[in-house]
Amino acid sequence: MRRSLFLLVPLALVVACGDQIPTSPNEATTTSLSVVFEGRLEVGGSAFYSFTVQESGSLTATLSSVSLVGRYEALNLPLRIGVGVPRGESCTITQTAEVYPSLTRQFSAVLEPGIRCIAVTDTGLLPGAAIFSIRFVHS
Repeated sequence: MRRSLFLLVPLALVVACGDQIPTSPNEATTTSLSVVFEGRLEVGGSAFYSFTVQESGSLTATLSSVSLVGRYEALNLPLRIGVGVPRGESCTITQTAEVYPSLTRQFSAVLEPGIRCIAVTDTGLLPGAAIFSIRFVHS
């Protein structure tokens, strides 16, 4: 009896497999760009960062911190962030939002392939030169 069972188990496994050929999952390639853009922002000034978009997709951005140069205390005042197309030494903004520093996503846009830029601008409330940090993700 044990010998019969010993032979039946491998036979059952072979029959259960049938003639199906395993297939691999569809491998769609998605590229994602995640960048932390930090810099100095003068009173009334702006700063931008250029990057290349390989394929259409969404961009999300978070103004994560703002503090005065030489100070550690966070400032709770809005800055304007936006996306656009670089032109010489500036960024021609196509979409913008006024946002306060936060740890949650505050801005989103859909971007087409090409060279793009993300910019930060003083809204007129900076009391002095500031250090900012923006995290953005394009996927």
